[in-house]
Amino acid sequence: MRIVAKIGTASITDADGDSSTATVYVAVGVNAPPTDISLTADQPFAENIAGAIVGTLGASDPDLGDTHTFSVDDPRFEVVGNVLKLKDSIRVDFERESEINLEVTATDLAGLSVSKTMPVSVGDAAELQKSVHTDDWNDYVIEARDGRLKHTINGKLMSETIDRDEKHRAKSGVLALQVHAGPPMTVRFRKIKYEPLESKVDTEADSQKK
Repeated sequence: MRIVAKIGTASITDADGDSSTATVYVAVGVNAPPTDISLTADQPFAENIAGAIVGTLGASDPDLGDTHTFSVDDPRFEVVGNVLKLKDSIRVDFERESEINLEVTATDLAGLSVSKTMPVSVGDAAELQKSVHTDDWNDYVIEARDGRLKHTINGKLMSETIDRDEKHRAKSGVLALQVHAGPPMTVRFRKIKYEPLESKVDTEADSQKK
């Protein structure tokens, strides 16, 4: 699609005094459609977790700086920003579906789009449990950044959630160690480390300004 802008009229007069007036148009550019869609995922998404996150979508586009919206054909899924996830009330079972084929569409600002079928894998809870040491220390990392919360045990991503309530979600508070009720148990913590993280949203905004 060619984008054309009218900027006014122009008059030209030659040496003999003859003149001509015409409307001037300037071709601003040609918009090209996106060409590909990518999905970045740390691992298969968790089974039996409502609203489980699948991964982050991206679009390849010849037009630098173009932005895109994403949609998915399976009504159990949704795209929030560029995050592909199950809807908050939906969960899937590994034993019933170990892999799901999704058709994802990326649409640019001019309405041009590209679609791609993307297979996504469902994680097996039993496999995740194998990463937990029942008779030794576990390396447990919680990353909270921009309303996105990741729980990792011994390098294995166990869960990932997004708090979309930007108005009411807490950005400060008390850090606490939580233990859920259950049978008699011994719980120990050691080598607790706190590391402030820079907002990815602010970082991306700064890089675009440069």
